[in-house]
Amino acid sequence: MTYNEKKSLYESIMNDVAKIVKRKLNESSLKPIFKKAPKGSVSGISHYGYILFTSKRNLIKIFGVPTYTSKDFLDDSSQYEWDIEMDYLGSTYIFTIYDTEDSRINNNDIIEWHIGAHSDQESRFIRNVVKDLV
Repeated sequence: MTYNEKKSLYESIMNDVAKIVKRKLNESSLKPIFKKAPKGSVSGISHYGYILFTSKRNLIKIFGVPTYTSKDFLDDSSQYEWDIEMDYLGSTYIFTIYDTEDSRINNNDIIEWHIGAHSDQESRFIRNVVKDLV
C-alpha cells in the first residue's frame, strides 16, 4: 500500500468516526431528559428571580400535562405547575415551573412563568437550558 493510499484510507476512517461520534452526541447526553419529579422532591425549592416567557401549549409539549392545576391549590396563586426532574450532562436537577396569573390562561398566551429551584445557580442554569426549548 502506498503512502497516498494509506493517507486516503486514514482520512476515510477518520471521517466515518467523526460522523459516528457526532450522531451519538446528538442522540445522547447533550439533550436534556425530562420527567415528572418524584413526590416530595420539590421541598425546599424557591424562586430566585428567573423566568421564562412562553405559552402553556409549549410547556405541555415539552413537559407533558401539569403536575398541578388551579383546582389543586388552596389559594389563587397559580393556575398551573410542573414539578420536573431533568437529567442533563450527567447530573439531575429538580425544579418547578409555575405561573402567577390571577386570570384565565389560554393555551397560546405568552406569559411569564417562574422557575423554582434549589439554588440561584441551578435556577439560572435550568432557565438557560429550557429557554432554548420553548
